[in-house]
Amino acid sequence: MNRKMFSLVTCLAILSSSFSPTWAAGKNFTYNNLEKSLAIHAETREVKSSEAKEELPLVTETMPDDSVKKKYARIIFVPKTSKVDGVQNYGKLLDKDNKEVLLSDISYKNNIIKGKEYYVLKAAKWKNILFYKENNKQVLSVRKAVNNESDPDKKKVHEFLAWTRNGIKVEPFYDTYPINIKSHSIENPLIFTAIFQTSPYFYSLDDSRNFDSDGYRIYRTYIGKLIVDEYNEVLFMATSEDDKLMGDISLYDSQKKYANYEGDFSKKIYLYIRKNSGTHSFADFKPETINSEGKTFWFWSVDSDFSGPVEDDFDIGKIDQVYRAQFIVDYIRIHDNFDLGKNPIPSGCYEVDFQAEDGYLFRNPLRYKRYAVREGKTLEGIISKFSLEPKLKDKNNVEYKGKVAWYDGYTKIDDISTVKIDSDKVFTARIVRNFESFW
Repeated sequence: MNRKMFSLVTCLAILSSSFSPTWAAGKNFTYNNLEKSLAIHAETREVKSSEAKEELPLVTETMPDDSVKKKYARIIFVPKTSKVDGVQNYGKLLDKDNKEVLLSDISYKNNIIKGKEYYVLKAAKWKNILFYKENNKQVLSVRKAVNNESDPDKKKVHEFLAWTRNGIKVEPFYDTYPINIKSHSIENPLIFTAIFQTSPYFYSLDDSRNFDSDGYRIYRTYIGKLIVDEYNEVLFMATSEDDKLMGDISLYDSQKKYANYEGDFSKKIYLYIRKNSGTHSFADFKPETINSEGKTFWFWSVDSDFSGPVEDDFDIGKIDQVYRAQFIVDYIRIHDNFDLGKNPIPSGCYEVDFQAEDGYLFRNPLRYKRYAVREGKTLEGIISKFSLEPKLKDKNNVEYKGKVAWYDGYTKIDDISTVKIDSDKVFTARIVRNFESFW
């Protein structure tokens, strides 16, 4: 009975503790010399801090704790500027108040780049990330970039243009910018790279046009597979007869600072002129022509239009175009409409003309033209273009079947290909008269 009574008292104590747990906690109960201590603790209604729901920052400049890293993605802003002698240069990052945002060395794909890192919560909306503040200060503060050029002219030319992502211009600071942050991580960051205005024009030895003369990368826009280029391509070539690359051209000293290469003589020089960047006269941008032994410059032509030289005030920046520096090596053909009065043949070369005698025409008149020939050269190269014995026809288009030969004045020439030129000459295709057979 004693045990039953003690159990009953204990139950009553427990029941009482439910109404007054503080009173019951730690109370000793005695019944018939049997003492028991009832270990009942007060209920703590306040939730321990360790059990509170953790509120993670939307944006932080420091690496998140390992326990929450997977919840974050990394964003990097990179102010790349010029690349000179293989060394990548960087500009500065600025906030909306034009205050500098400090850069750090960032390890990315086994390289070290300079930029600013942020860590953003993947679950957050882009709008909330942009305007997220701590201590009343915007955390993601970067807004634009500037170059670090010390030359005032270069600093002005290479102004900040835009941010790019994967080579495409983007506007990340619009709250409606479409971005799936969840597809990125700390290891797979979202990178925004600055692009800067490139030079209004520059010279190059190839058509790759990757960098301008100051080392700034050329930005290209793609529409599908079509490249929308912001530059027109002007090609200067040193050529001779049959468009063979002959002679040399070089930049003037005043032009060399606008070249993305080092070197002097070349057969080809490219000039890239940014579209809608003003007027560019041929005289100001054409390279220097270099005469050398056996190669004499005569005139510049617009591509294959040899009817006359390019005028010095011609605007060359409107379209892609080729300009040829015409050099006389052995000979060069003179266009029918070329005005030798205004543009005489250079010293050391002579005019050679092929004509049909009065009353007749060449059966193939396109072959027999005027040529400028270097002194001491034979006509072998020219004659190889047509027959040693010319064919004539009368004005009624009837071909003459008799013998025809070349004459220097009235002196018959047996083999005109061997004649050396030492003055201006007119060679005439004449009908061989019967009386000449006796000479």
